[in-house]
Amino acid sequence: MAHVITSARPTTSFFANALRATGSFLMAITEGASRMRTVRTLENKSDQELADIGIRREDIARAVFVGRYYI
Repeated sequence: MAHVITSARPTTSFFANALRATGSFLMAITEGASRMRTVRTLENKSDQELADIGIRREDIARAVFVGRYYI
């Protein structure tokens, strides 16, 4: 006896896909803006303040964007 199992993915509407894409886009913008504020904050610190937290000035972008982009 043979058994056949079929699975159908539920279809999503164009509206649902557009809404999901818009939400993802807005979240990416928000996250990027937050990271850029962190970069500006660190850039405004003195070299001594950066050394106190273990960051060199040339490593600010790497420290902020680690895990998000390959730098």
